[in-house]
Amino acid sequence: MDHIHQSSRQPLTELDKLKAGQPFWNSDPEIAARKRAARSLADAFNATPEEEPEQRRKLLQELFGDCPDDVFIKPPFHCDYGFQIHLGKNFFANFQCVMLDAAPITIGDNCLMGPQTCLYTVNHPMDALTRTANYVYARPITIGNNVWFGGNCVVLSGITIGDNAVIGAGSVVTKDVPANAVVAGNPAKILRYIDNTPSVRTAVPEDLAQLAAIEAACFPKAEAASEETLAGRLAVYSDHFWVLEAHGAIVSFINGMVTDAPTIRDEMYENPGLHNPQGQYQAIFGVNTLPAFRRQGCAAAVMEQVISAAGAQGRRGCILTCKESLIPYYEKFGFQNFGISKSVHGGAVWYDMRLEF
Repeated sequence: MDHIHQSSRQPLTELDKLKAGQPFWNSDPEIAARKRAARSLADAFNATPEEEPEQRRKLLQELFGDCPDDVFIKPPFHCDYGFQIHLGKNFFANFQCVMLDAAPITIGDNCLMGPQTCLYTVNHPMDALTRTANYVYARPITIGNNVWFGGNCVVLSGITIGDNAVIGAGSVVTKDVPANAVVAGNPAKILRYIDNTPSVRTAVPEDLAQLAAIEAACFPKAEAASEETLAGRLAVYSDHFWVLEAHGAIVSFINGMVTDAPTIRDEMYENPGLHNPQGQYQAIFGVNTLPAFRRQGCAAAVMEQVISAAGAQGRRGCILTCKESLIPYYEKFGFQNFGISKSVHGGAVWYDMRLEF
């Protein structure tokens, strides 16, 4: 019975073998058709002018397996199949990027590729007979979040590159690269490691100018606290300002008084004297992150510090107001939505959110 079952099984096509990670015949007509289709889309993308970003985006999303709206690639770009390429958010590739995707290429969020970065999943057999018959094999390339490639880098098949790694210009990556490593050379070797641990501390008066600039960048004028207002808060409860620094500059901060009220009232924003050091709830007046540092975990790092501090201080919980679009974000931290707030701060519609310990 086993013999009959095995003999009736349909043989794998060359495309099936490609998808399964097995050696395949590169001259197969179905393989060739897939390549032509991908190259046709790539050619169309490469021919689009700068003034047609929407058309470029549509072509890339048709070409790739995964392609978020905020991907930006400078033509020309070249690949073999396209459907095996999976890009994360905020991906950028400079001119002459090449991705030979006979196996999956998976790239995380916030990755930057310098000009002429090349990713080669495909390889050829060592023996001449099989190689000249045009059989090939491929191994996946996996790249983590926040990885930066200098110009003229090459990544070979089967390589995994960890989060936050930096690949120096001209590197040929032949071995896996750990997270936070800086590598360079041919073959690329580890030069050092980067400390990416978020640095969160409480504010000091000397931070005022930076805090005011970040506040202005994060909120409309009607909603943003003025420098004078922030100065008043710092004078009363500076230990309830948490800031995150990157290379000596503040890029994100959270501030708010302590209160017994389970929701935020508008008078709290302007009157620091309402701060009650023994209050039950830590208020969060704003989660401020410079636009260039968003979607990198900065706000989450500060938020987790605020929640941890409130718990350690014996508070009952944390409160905030937010716009409707941000409700799911705060729910990830355990906040519950209590509906539309009585707050009319800045003329906007706010929702009361509360986290109970």
